Amino acid sequence: MRIRPSFLPTISTHRRRVLVDWALVLLSPLFVLIAILTAPILLLFAFVDYLQLRHYCWKHQVWTFLVSTQRRGWHEFVRNNVEPVLPDGMALVWFCDLATPGSPMRWLSSAVASQVKPCVVHVTLFRVRAHSIHSRLKDQKWRRRVDVETQREVRKALREELELICGKFTEGPSP
Repeated sequence: MRIRPSFLPTISTHRRRVLVDWALVLLSPLFVLIAILTAPILLLFAFVDYLQLRHYCWKHQVWTFLVSTQRRGWHEFVRNNVEPVLPDGMALVWFCDLATPGSPMRWLSSAVASQVKPCVVHVTLFRVRAHSIHSRLKDQKWRRRVDVETQREVRKALREELELICGKFTEGPSP
């Protein structure tokens, strides 16, 4: 058992609680000030990411993306049967590449975070819309080898999703 020297004052729990309460009262304006000063900086970073994504889309003339994951058998299926039939104006983006620092695609990661992959993402000037196509492709994902019939079904599913999310279809006539 430690013996406390008599010259050191003891602080009761009530007094300690009062001191902590006063410290919080005195420091709360400092916390509010920090929040007020950092909010514009965070908004600026979000706005820069917003502009980088729109600039990337404008520069590459790609406004629609297929965001897919490499997990659970999707990688080979997407590489062999989905990527060859992607319509013009649509690009394939892997979900693991979205969070790369400095990437203009970071804005997309928040749009697809709650979506089940793969999903179609359409970028407009003021909005990013995402719609999952997982339910339409999950029964076919085990067909990992190149298959013309699977590609035809995927092309049809992508066309329907583009009509749903974009309101129009931008590809030429299907072969």
